[in-house]
Amino acid sequence: MDVYLCEKPSQGRDLARVLGVSQRGDGYLHDGAGRHVTWAVGHLLSEYEPQDYDERFKRWVLNDLPIVPTQWQQKVSHHARDQFKAVSGLLKSASRVIIATDLDREGESIARSIIDRVGFRGEILRLKLRALDEHSIRQALKDICPGEETEPLYQAAMGRSHADWLVGMNLTRAYTVLAGQMNVTEVFSIGRVQSPTIKLVVDRDAKIANFSPSPFYEIKASFEVQNGMLTAKWMPPENVLDPEDRCVNRPLCDQLAAALPGRKAVIESAEVKPSKESAPLPFSLSRLQQACSKQLGLSAKEVLTVAQALYEKHKVTSYPRSDCSYLPESQHAETPDVFQAIMLNDPESAGMVNGARADMKSRAFNDGKISAHHAIIPTRGSADVSRMTEDERNVYRIICRQFIAQFYSPHHFDRTHIIVECGGQRFEAKGKTTRKAGWRVLFSGTSAEEKDDDKPADEVEQQQLPAVKHGEPSVCRGAEVDSKMTRPPPHFTDATLIGAMENVARYTDDPKIKKVLAETAGLGTEATRSDTIEGAIQRGYLSRDKTIIKSTNKARAMISMAPPAVTSPVMTGLWEQQLSAIANGQARRQDFERQIIQWMSDIIKGIQGNTSTILQQSSGPLAPLMAPTHPCPVCQSTMVLRHSKPRAATKTSPARKGGPFWACSKQECRATRPDNNGVPGERGSSESGSSRGSSPGVIGPKNAMKSTGYKCPECQGPMKKRSSASGNDFWGCMSYPACKGTRKGRSKKTTS
Repeated sequence: MDVYLCEKPSQGRDLARVLGVSQRGDGYLHDGAGRHVTWAVGHLLSEYEPQDYDERFKRWVLNDLPIVPTQWQQKVSHHARDQFKAVSGLLKSASRVIIATDLDREGESIARSIIDRVGFRGEILRLKLRALDEHSIRQALKDICPGEETEPLYQAAMGRSHADWLVGMNLTRAYTVLAGQMNVTEVFSIGRVQSPTIKLVVDRDAKIANFSPSPFYEIKASFEVQNGMLTAKWMPPENVLDPEDRCVNRPLCDQLAAALPGRKAVIESAEVKPSKESAPLPFSLSRLQQACSKQLGLSAKEVLTVAQALYEKHKVTSYPRSDCSYLPESQHAETPDVFQAIMLNDPESAGMVNGARADMKSRAFNDGKISAHHAIIPTRGSADVSRMTEDERNVYRIICRQFIAQFYSPHHFDRTHIIVECGGQRFEAKGKTTRKAGWRVLFSGTSAEEKDDDKPADEVEQQQLPAVKHGEPSVCRGAEVDSKMTRPPPHFTDATLIGAMENVARYTDDPKIKKVLAETAGLGTEATRSDTIEGAIQRGYLSRDKTIIKSTNKARAMISMAPPAVTSPVMTGLWEQQLSAIANGQARRQDFERQIIQWMSDIIKGIQGNTSTILQQSSGPLAPLMAPTHPCPVCQSTMVLRHSKPRAATKTSPARKGGPFWACSKQECRATRPDNNGVPGERGSSESGSSRGSSPGVIGPKNAMKSTGYKCPECQGPMKKRSSASGNDFWGCMSYPACKGTRKGRSKKTTS
């Protein structure tokens, strides 16, 4: 029996349709002749939590760290129990499994973790799906490969998963407990990729906040030449420049500008260099996210969601989570059919296709540059763009345009550089003169190249320059001083933060570190970068104001506590490099995990041995997050403000609205009080004892029973009926052991 194991139900239905498998089963499709198509729903299995390994890890205690599983275990995800039962039942009867999940680390992990859990020992094959239109599926079915080819992707995925678990579980607990000693109730989530990403934003925001603008000056002069006019910018001599190569001497500039008009000049040099520019390569996911963020204002996560819909729902583009910008050479033959599909799907794009030559073969077609996936391009699938959302249509057209550009001629232009000498000073003018627009006609009004920030174009370098020659005489017809101010770097946007994560080497000045990072894949992967940004926002580290991304007080507090080893991109970049080596079969997962364990253990030891020093150094950034405190009315220790989550009623406990409440920080007391405008309030009339974090208005020890309305003679708190060792009944304070008040026999009921 053959079982095709897909990643999602929609993917399974697409594959089954091409295979001719249409009979429905419980969680699968079959043909009645031994072929079955089934699917996961994302990850059917998840890693154990620390408390799954040992109950004592329910409490977060610094001295319990590091937590390192001796043998990694997974459990069936609660939402996926029925589907796991269906898949595992099929695998137990199968003789052959064809993995048909997404062709990447996570896709391989989703399939093989199930296969390993079930203990399947038959033949494993791999279906390399790169798009979900019928033609692409049929092509993939003709080229099924042995499972051994992609098994290293599984090893890399498990290495990443275990590394993230070790770093996240241990360091999150360590820094959360550490901050808790300063009455900070926030959970400080630490991530192998997330924390260095947050540091990029924190550092950028600090530069902006600490930036002090200063003036500098430029002189622009107009020169009349034989064939017209040109504008050139003064080239100040070194003796008048500051360390940033700017002139800050306004009187000197004013004096020079006043003396220039009417003076004779000469063309010192004139260089015209014919140049050509090839079309930008098709999109990887990161470059698609950057382009759509700039052109459409979409977040990185929104772009991925739209691209996933174009791939899965509409089937008009290839696999979206690709890190590659190149295409297989064999795919060039499909170009006429892809062009036909684009024109039928979107008449608005027909004009772009009409100007393309399908027989052209750009640098994008290169087998030597192909990774597990090729670039994101349109497919031969058919769909009506009028049924797409506006974002889906726009992103589809951007993907189509980038692909069609590969079949336009290069952009030909002349690059001109002129130097003019006048009054002993030199002036330069740069410009481009288009000779043949080529592919650039497709990008009118847009930027074809991605840039890190929104620096304004220098009009002196964008002008159309007249033809001049060396030694040609000229006359200065005017000059003016342009007063400017230095500017801080711009805040990050989704586009620029994705670019920074991808090219993190740009953000260090250390040449050794820069070299190391330049050889890595950056922070995270194409598939995870948008999730990393969104996760940091959801955890309160980053905020998004329209398109601007900024850091929060919580982010600055976390960066202040964590050492550079945790927040530096160097270590994470090296880890990504090792994971890539594992995925390529060039390194072992076990060796990688041993390094992670040793690194993480050293960090934990440093925290445990320097707690007071770390807190002292971080007291400033932590201050805005510190919860207010008040004396506990039961034990006179410290009460801190906490927040409970809403909870539905169950058979054993009532519903809880949730909200702020006060809790004693002393482990033995655990008394709680309702919040009364920022201070502990009085107990409610119908109180119920519970553990810390229970309903506001509760006072009592852990696991206490419902209050009877009797008051303790010692603290006036509620009491409950208890039994002594000899079997006699008595009334005991519900705040025991903090309060040991008791009453013998039947107590007189009092009103609260």
